[in-house]
Amino acid sequence: METPLLGLAALGLFGAFAVARVVYADFLSPEARVKRTLARRRRAAIARAPDGVVRVTGRVRAGGDLLLAPVTQRPCVAYHLVIEGDEHGGWGSVLELGDARPFTLVDETGEAFIDVAQSAFLLALVADKSGWTRSGADADAPSQAVRALLGSADVVADGMFEGPRRFCYHEAALREGRRVAVGGQGTREVTPDGARASAREPPQRYVVRGSAEQPLLISDLRETLDQAGE
Repeated sequence: METPLLGLAALGLFGAFAVARVVYADFLSPEARVKRTLARRRRAAIARAPDGVVRVTGRVRAGGDLLLAPVTQRPCVAYHLVIEGDEHGGWGSVLELGDARPFTLVDETGEAFIDVAQSAFLLALVADKSGWTRSGADADAPSQAVRALLGSADVVADGMFEGPRRFCYHEAALREGRRVAVGGQGTREVTPDGARASAREPPQRYVVRGSAEQPLLISDLRETLDQAGE
């Protein structure tokens, strides 16, 4: 009788772990927070966007120094990478990386400068590149990049007896022309390279920033781009 009971207990623990992962992903993770917050905000056209809390949606126009996505080396304004592996008897994330650079958001009415340089931010991006690591002679460039990233983060990539461990990566890269939703604090600022509403007014540009209390939200997930709440 002990073996079936142990099996049921193990199954119960596995089920509880799986449920906890789903709850975290759907409700508690930073990505869930971004989706939930952006979905509640009405989209504002950039030309008519007010000062204060705002959601603007448009296409990315890159400017200045770009980032390189860590695994694929794609030029981008933001990236998010999750590497998963067998850790402590379960499968889960062993390394997560994300970064962003300032960019311009363009819609049908105007432009907004998305200022991440001095802002805390949260990303919820489509992971459009995924794969498994290979080892030995079959190791490709993504596999080598993943193993190098794990090594720099002091994550053990080789088992003591079983040899090289396998990992799965999911990489999102926000690139030029991609449609994206941004939420934050919007304001119009006087700047020499801005646009004039009339000949009598100084040149201005619309800037969206975040703060430690209300981070800048950046997402290209479909749920944040729809216009159902407009």
